[in-house]
Amino acid sequence: MVAKNRNLEYLGMMDKSQIMTELSSSKGLIVPSVCYEGGVPLTIIEAFGTCTPVVASDIGAIPDVVKEGKTGFLFNPNNALSIVNAIGRVSDMSTVEYTEVTQKALVLYQQFYTRDIVVRKLSTEYEMLIKDKS
Repeated sequence: MVAKNRNLEYLGMMDKSQIMTELSSSKGLIVPSVCYEGGVPLTIIEAFGTCTPVVASDIGAIPDVVKEGKTGFLFNPNNALSIVNAIGRVSDMSTVEYTEVTQKALVLYQQFYTRDIVVRKLSTEYEMLIKDKS
């Protein structure tokens, strides 16, 4: 399927820095998950941090961060037409609309998901657990 589509390229196994480079130069990230995860997939957070719009399944915690038309686009993972339409919305965006979506995603990343913020939140949780045990 990838070989038949000139807009898709299979890159194979890559290290983290290669992934981030490819992600930041991509028109968008498609997350066609059909599994409910315990939280938001890390790939979505990474995409937001690289100003890459996300097109993702409307399941689990994903809609908590991928806001339709604001930080990305959602689709029903069990409906091929829904997926095609969501990808089309990214393709059809003007430069201004694309920039608005990517900037909103970046702001969300900077407010909640940078390394410093996550470490600070995690440290606070651990400190509270330690206090409660004492």
